Amino acid sequence: MYWICIRFLQDFRIFSPEIQTLAWFTATIIGVALFSGKFLHWHAIDQIVGIAVLCGVAFLLFRTGG
Repeated sequence: MYWICIRFLQDFRIFSPEIQTLAWFTATIIGVALFSGKFLHWHAIDQIVGIAVLCGVAFLLFRTGG
């Protein structure tokens, strides 16, 4: 997932470490959740918290100038 993510970002000329970190973190979380096959079996609150964490990290990175 990491190599795919970095390759995709570099194709679009995105070299910011903050954006790469966000993309890698997101790809890892989504990859683990989906490839485990258990994400859809999580309770709704757990799914909401997982999505909120991703949104929160994105917000902080963009807010600090990433």
